[in-house]
Amino acid sequence: MVKNRTSAFALLIALTAFIVSAAVGAEFYVDAQNGDDNNTGAAWGDAFSTIGNAMASCTGSSSDVIHVAAATYHESINFKSNTVLLGGYPAGGGARHPEIHQTIIDGSGHQSILAFVAAENCTVDGFTLQNGSASSGGAIYC
Repeated sequence: MVKNRTSAFALLIALTAFIVSAAVGAEFYVDAQNGDDNNTGAAWGDAFSTIGNAMASCTGSSSDVIHVAAATYHESINFKSNTVLLGGYPAGGGARHPEIHQTIIDGSGHQSILAFVAAENCTVDGFTLQNGSASSGGAIYC
């Protein structure tokens, strides 16, 4: 009887781990100073240099997380669903402190900075948005 309970418990844990891992997406890293858009973005040492390339790597169907190192990024980001964008990491990686490691997305005065067109369940935290300009949603377009 104990063996059957142990086996059932082990199976339950395995199924739970599978379900949780299926719901959790990939993690990507962006570092303007040390990254390269030819990298995979899978770690700080292999980081992308732009947020847009990291977003393009997201699936939109799982909870992908993009970690962004402090710098000024001159980009317009078109979000995919189920994406978490976190700024405030030091260049090269390390502990996240948005107050210390200022991460800026600059729209360069001619575009919306963050666009959420048919994107849902998204999170943005640890960024300063500046110089966005558009007829609708200069900083954030939903």
